[in-house]
Amino acid sequence: MHRRLFTFSVDCDDPVRPEFGNPPQTPEGTLQGSRATYTCQEGLEFCSKLEQDCLNPDELVQICLSTGQWDPQPVVCQSM
Repeated sequence: MHRRLFTFSVDCDDPVRPEFGNPPQTPEGTLQGSRATYTCQEGLEFCSKLEQDCLNPDELVQICLSTGQWDPQPVVCQSM
């Protein structure tokens, strides 16, 4: 007897464009393990919606998890 393994891919929803941010880039799609890359408009920086901490990278990358959620959690673009 042969056993068949069934696999399925988790699909995250399309990533949300942050206010004052550029559209997220998802060249790999939105399946588990895919990456979404974000950039803010010029003169702005990333801040966490949950922790009120601001970061200063040129871009932020989220990863689609097996839960169907993007991680890290949503961010906003604010003035420096």
